[in-house]
Amino acid sequence: MAITASVGKGGVNLRTDTVRIQEALNLFRQQHNLPLLKVDGIVGPKTIAAITNFQQSYTRIVDGRIDPHGPTLQALEQFVSAACEPQVRAYVQEILGDLKSTLATRGLQLPASVQTGLDAVQALASNLASGPIQTKLPTPTIKPSRLPLRQRPSGRRNA
Repeated sequence: MAITASVGKGGVNLRTDTVRIQEALNLFRQQHNLPLLKVDGIVGPKTIAAITNFQQSYTRIVDGRIDPHGPTLQALEQFVSAACEPQVRAYVQEILGDLKSTLATRGLQLPASVQTGLDAVQALASNLASGPIQTKLPTPTIKPSRLPLRQRPSGRRNA
């Protein structure tokens, strides 16, 4: 989650950045059974209090503001990633299962290299252990003759 300017107490508080932060804070608040923020893109006392509450739980800096590339944003990104990972993995498994089912129904098969890659992705999605992914996916091979050629503009080039 990227923000372009600071959000919170004394921050620039751009609406789009504030909405992103409010949505992320609501995920934190939901998991901690706290009342959700109104996601309106406006930084008021409740948004600042939610930032402060998150900072007290996850960072050493408690200033009521989230800065781009700052420690609070990094901690919030880590929290959101960890909270969403199981759901994303479940979606990936569902999509891959639907793909395999559709192909089987139509009597189609994927090329072996693509099937190997999909099997590896599905295996990763089914492993709900936290931590970095250790498995290396196979690199797809595409023959250069199958790649579209880049068209050059007509006319002379300026030197």
